[in-house]
Amino acid sequence: MSQGQPGIHAYTGQAILSHLPIRTSRVLSFQHQSGFWRPRPWLPSSFPFLQRRVGARMALISEIGGSGRPLVVYNLHLESRSYGRIQLEQLDEVLRDIRQHYSADTPVVLGGDLNSKYLPPRYLAKMQKGGSQSATGSRIERTHTIAMALDWLFARGSLTWQAGRVLRDATGSDHYPVEGTLSLLGSLSK
Repeated sequence: MSQGQPGIHAYTGQAILSHLPIRTSRVLSFQHQSGFWRPRPWLPSSFPFLQRRVGARMALISEIGGSGRPLVVYNLHLESRSYGRIQLEQLDEVLRDIRQHYSADTPVVLGGDLNSKYLPPRYLAKMQKGGSQSATGSRIERTHTIAMALDWLFARGSLTWQAGRVLRDATGSDHYPVEGTLSLLGSLSK
């Protein structure tokens, strides 16, 4: 899913890549948004920090697997403005969506840029209370060259982390990727 408008290419977006078949995908457009990114004709867009976006913050959700039990993947990019209030409200929207659509034993992976630079322990506690485990356990890891913990990888349901880490030697972004190895109780159909 990408942000853009007719006739103009989008240079930001979200994607979920999978070796298993993707059954369905949908977008959760957050109700809580910042007006900061709205396009304004008086702002020059030639400087990256001034560029505005058409569209809004969202979660891309895919159900992956064959005809059996799906693996559900939530790819998030939460608001970067506000001092954590909007980000936590958006995370609450995601947790409500999970409870509304999936049983507690459904394997769910949730990851992305949560923009949790303000009070990252609150994000970790909220996810743990919702039944999710972080790929890095209870450690809060720096995932950005400047800021603190922005990016996370969580799992819940019949998934358990075997290992997880932040790849600080990766290049190509100001964010460091988070990777993990999961084990699944039971199996997904191919």
